[in-house]
Amino acid sequence: MLGVSQLKVAILMGGAMVFSLILAYLFIPQIIKMAYNKNLMDEPEGRKWHKKPVPQLGGIAFPLILSFVVGLIFALGKFDANLSLVFQEMKFLQNSLSINLHDILFLFLSMELLCIMGVFDDLQDVSYRKKFVVQLLSGTLLYLGGFSMPSLFGLLGIYTLAPAFSFLFTLFIVVLFINAVNLIDGIDGLASGLSSIALLFYGLVFFLYKEYFYSLISFSFLGILIAFFYFNVFGSVEKKKKIFMGDTGSYIIGGILAALSLKLAAASGGKSYNLHEYSRAFIIAFVPLFLMCFDVLRVFITRLLKNRSPFHPDRKHIHHLFLKAGFSEGQTLVFILLLSVFYIVSNLSVYVFGLDFSGSYFLVLLELHLLLLFDLAFWFLLCFFLKKRGKKLRAKQEKIN
Repeated sequence: MLGVSQLKVAILMGGAMVFSLILAYLFIPQIIKMAYNKNLMDEPEGRKWHKKPVPQLGGIAFPLILSFVVGLIFALGKFDANLSLVFQEMKFLQNSLSINLHDILFLFLSMELLCIMGVFDDLQDVSYRKKFVVQLLSGTLLYLGGFSMPSLFGLLGIYTLAPAFSFLFTLFIVVLFINAVNLIDGIDGLASGLSSIALLFYGLVFFLYKEYFYSLISFSFLGILIAFFYFNVFGSVEKKKKIFMGDTGSYIIGGILAALSLKLAAASGGKSYNLHEYSRAFIIAFVPLFLMCFDVLRVFITRLLKNRSPFHPDRKHIHHLFLKAGFSEGQTLVFILLLSVFYIVSNLSVYVFGLDFSGSYFLVLLELHLLLLFDLAFWFLLCFFLKKRGKKLRAKQEKIN
């Protein structure tokens, strides 16, 4: 049961999410108008599935609205609580957040850096080397802000990481997540849908851990993405209501998800009372992003095995496999979103309803690695099935032609 204070925080979190949703719903159409007026369009070509030019730069709304909502809560919390019930509730929320200004500054600096790079990349293609350098700088800012990977929680038998390895692994996580979100953004609603599921998960877990500031970030960003999802999936090009997030949006989402996962890994590990609970911190922190990460790693490895650059674009991602296997874009979106939910529920169920192996170091590590192997095996079997189905469908079409 929630106490009175927790219930009030939950209501205010919900209010922040709804407020963010409303702001995004009002602001995104203005970006669409600007895109049409300035001809900032994503033209159909090559690997792209859309047939008509669609406004991009929808991701500009993400940092602007998120910064405004968080800043507004801080500002209202500074007023005299006796003047208004609103000021009183904002002061209560601000006191409940246990805000660390140091963390906030570096988080938003990292986010703004990614936003600037994304805008440049949307307006004129930026070389991958330059993007990679900016991603490393963004990861460094997060590390300096306290968003780091302190441990591998038993993965490969490794626990506490030395500062140098912690820094390198943090950079790896940040670069991986930014590119994972960017590369999964291949059909309408996929990147925003998967990210919304992850943000909902993070918001709830941070709330349960009483890490209210990061719960606020998660729910506020969730509200923004829900509004964007509406315009991206249900918006009509003919009525000038449709928009893409562009690289700006995918970079910012990837950076925020990286920061939240790193902070949750540290928070989850710090709240563990035995070895078994400590080992599950890795799963709790990263399971919402398994699908996107598995996809980008599989594609990168496949490209390297074919002696091609891992960054060479193609149509080998999971959504491409679904489409080639005969599924519609809508079916592909629903299946992949449900697959992400399946990963979250199945992995957490093992820890919630499974046996407690905290008395055995070997069994704890065995459980963690078997669980990850199952996740990977299921992923590769699914991809194999989709490829096989796609080949049969192409062969059937060739016979008809």
